[in-house]
Amino acid sequence: MPAGARDGRRDGRRDVRGVWRPLPPRSTSTRTTVSCFLEGGSLHDIRVEEGLNWENAEAVCSWTNRQGADFLEQWAGPELTFPLTVEALQGLSNPYSIFLSGEFVGLIQKIRVEQGTAHIGRFLIDPEHTGKGIGKHALMEFINMICMDSSISSISLAVLAHNIRARSLYEKLGFATYEVAGHPQGKLLMKRMRTSFFRDMS
Repeated sequence: MPAGARDGRRDGRRDVRGVWRPLPPRSTSTRTTVSCFLEGGSLHDIRVEEGLNWENAEAVCSWTNRQGADFLEQWAGPELTFPLTVEALQGLSNPYSIFLSGEFVGLIQKIRVEQGTAHIGRFLIDPEHTGKGIGKHALMEFINMICMDSSISSISLAVLAHNIRARSLYEKLGFATYEVAGHPQGKLLMKRMRTSFFRDMS
């Protein structure tokens, strides 16, 4: 196999004469990458890409089902039932995959867009990778991707009140609670207005 052929299968194709032709660059609306220093000072590339393939959906199920039903509800809400299945994940609209230096490490979803507000949710980082700053940088990158659409004026999300780690992250990124929804454990609805300067935040 010639050098670079493995990457080529992903980023190009051969024409009828067998000559390799690179594909055009992917739209930044479906894939974007940022380089950042994580906790401990190591430099990594974090990529957010539209879609969730079968293999990565299996990984999400494995992470979740090891943690239990409460963990599933914490990140996915009551709509997805335990044990989590690949088929349930494949039924989600607009899922996005998160990669750390090429390794799949998480999931996030653009649930809907209403009157200029993009509602995001089902944000999950592999429990073995939490506490390293990956979630913060991935969320910043995802929001930057959404804000490439000039019709989006704000971004909203929901979080259970007892999920202190997630609440703290969202507040650091400028989200503020605007409503407390009727949920047995208390669900906070949070929102922040459009911005294009997430990458400059510490």
